[in-house]
Amino acid sequence: KGRPPLYYFVQCTSGGGWGQTDRLIRMISSELRIIDMRSFHPPCNNLDAKILYEMYLKDTKLTLPVEDYRNPTIEQSVHINERLHQLHKSIKDSLNDPQARVRVGRWFAGIS
Repeated sequence: KGRPPLYYFVQCTSGGGWGQTDRLIRMISSELRIIDMRSFHPPCNNLDAKILYEMYLKDTKLTLPVEDYRNPTIEQSVHINERLHQLHKSIKDSLNDPQARVRVGRWFAGIS
């Protein structure tokens, strides 16, 4: 109904580092709400182990009219793509790992 918020999924893999999860949460909580966040790593004593993060986020600023939610207009798509690009860059920067891999996209939460 009305103008529902946009939702995103985030998947990233990076080397671990002190304060990494805290930096991610602080970056996200400024404009987004965390719906779900999970992190895990392989059970090993190897200091080079990769950390995997998976998040589902709710945008607190960007909304779309219901009728355009699944098929946004060109102008709306530009705004969505800018938001996804900005989110990707912010997450990559907060991981502080040049080799980090980040994947971000729209998530259609509970919409069939």
